[in-house]
Amino acid sequence: SEGIIKGGMIPKVNCCLDALKGGVKKAHIVDGRMEHAILLEVFTKMGIG
Repeated sequence: SEGIIKGGMIPKVNCCLDALKGGVKKAHIVDGRMEHAILLEVFTKMGIG
């Protein structure tokens, strides 16, 4: 909500940026604490976030 990346999100965002710079078209950061999060993100229209 503040528009600031901090704490544990920094390495996740850096990995996404590296992937995008390497030619990946999309990168998602998915909450691994939620059961079936990756399946919901990939196989539903709304995703989880």
